[in-house]
Amino acid sequence: NSLHFEDGPGHDGSGHLLVSDSGNGRILIFDDTLRLTGRIDLSNHRPLLDSLALADCTLFCSDLRNHVIHAIDLRDGVLKRALGGPGSATGRLRSPRGICVVGDRLIVADRDNDRICAFDLKTGKVQSFLGFGRGEGSVRKPTDVKFIDNRFYVNDSNNYLIQVYTPEFEFLFQFGGKGSAIGKFDLASTLSVHHMALYICDRNNDRILRYRPERAAIEALVTPRFIPGVLRRPCGAAVDQHNRICVADRDNDCLQIFTSNGRVLNTVREVSRPAAVALTIDSPPMHWVV
Repeated sequence: NSLHFEDGPGHDGSGHLLVSDSGNGRILIFDDTLRLTGRIDLSNHRPLLDSLALADCTLFCSDLRNHVIHAIDLRDGVLKRALGGPGSATGRLRSPRGICVVGDRLIVADRDNDRICAFDLKTGKVQSFLGFGRGEGSVRKPTDVKFIDNRFYVNDSNNYLIQVYTPEFEFLFQFGGKGSAIGKFDLASTLSVHHMALYICDRNNDRILRYRPERAAIEALVTPRFIPGVLRRPCGAAVDQHNRICVADRDNDCLQIFTSNGRVLNTVREVSRPAAVALTIDSPPMHWVV
């Protein structure tokens, strides 16, 4: 593995955006003008790259396919070691996702083992925390973990929760639950920290939320804008005798009616998260049924 810079070698580790280019098995490096300046190619390992974390000159990257965390020297792009490996024993991982470095510990959301793992980067000791369950300190498919305000925040994906813990992973409280209202989640995927705030990628609600711990307040920053003709998670469709296509547009909370060529004709907003569409065949003419 090697680190290639567009303008020659050298990277000071500041002011750069690192992107996990999962589909191509590489990590891209952009400067603060979003100009591509370097890349780290891991494609020979056939990885499925996910989260990134920095500690001094070491870049850690989770790899779901190989069940490891890659440790890469950012000065030359050389892969120094891999932590984990497939399995459920202590020190092994199954589809690791979110990671963060806190002091001398690399904290890993070990998704398919339903736990959090802590690798001591100095001693090599590994500890496991949490376990399978439906909240209140236990998790289902955790996908990320971040440290802010002397607390760990764990994205408990399949319970639709953010769970909060002490530095030793003693449970404190949780918030969230499944839904589309502000403060609810629908398969939130990743967390990020900036200026003492937690940014939540709420995947199935197509939005970014911000949580401020000092106020226990959550707000929507980036939300989808409804555009007629654009669908968000359609769940069903039916075609009537006039060749009109009616689509149950779940996440836009409406039905959208199209011509046979795909041109939008109308929207019906008197529904909430429609799940299916069918047609009657009796007379008078057909009716949409949701």
